Amino acid sequence: MADTGLTPEDITKAAEEMRQVREADERAEITAKPNQIDVVLQDQHDTDDTLAVTVIATERGVEIRAAGHSDYHTEAPFGSPVYLELVDGVLMVRIWADINREDTTHSIPLDGALESKRIEEVRKDG
Repeated sequence: MADTGLTPEDITKAAEEMRQVREADERAEITAKPNQIDVVLQDQHDTDDTLAVTVIATERGVEIRAAGHSDYHTEAPFGSPVYLELVDGVLMVRIWADINREDTTHSIPLDGALESKRIEEVRKDG
C-alpha cells in the first residue's frame, strides 16, 4: 500500500466530514429526482413567507408548479401555471395567471432574448 502521508486521525476526520456532507444533502431543502427539482422559495422581502415549488423537465417542456397554484385544466396539486416549451424553433413561456381561464393569459416568445441578438453598444453594465 502506498504511503499517503495521512495519519489514522486524518482518515477518520475525512470520513466524518464526508458523512456530515451526505447527511446535509439528505436534509437539504433542495432535492433532485430524475427530471424534477423541489425547492422552498424564501420571500424576497423581510418576511418569513415561503412557497414550495417543483420544476419538472421533460423532452416536451418544463413545467413549474407552486403550492396552492394551478391552471384551468389540472386538479391540485398537479397544475402548472408556468410552462416553457419550444415551438417552431422559438422558446416560449406560457402562463396561466387566471385559474378560471381555459387559455393562457400570457404567451411570451423568448426569441428576443437570444444571445445572438445582443447589440453590444446598447448594453450598459452596472
